Amino acid sequence: MAKTNADGSKSLGRGDLLAIAIGNVIGGGVMTMTGLAIGITGRSIVLSYIICAVMVTIVALPQFLELLLCDVQFLPSIEVDRVDEKVVE
Repeated sequence: MAKTNADGSKSLGRGDLLAIAIGNVIGGGVMTMTGLAIGITGRSIVLSYIICAVMVTIVALPQFLELLLCDVQFLPSIEVDRVDEKVVE
């Protein structure tokens, strides 16, 4: 959920952005590939999607955990000047 800052602007956290990215990938894949998958697998489409979900989870879990647990040390020292659109250190 977006957090409101002291100046009234809202910001999304790392978990929020990760949830949006996962939702976009899953939603886009389901909408675009369902017709093709039904043509290939026929009535076993549900089984195909379950097998695919397990395989994707096994492959993607380390990357998702790395995103959630990474310690970005340089971000607090960078200040962004919103007027000039340049990075000031």
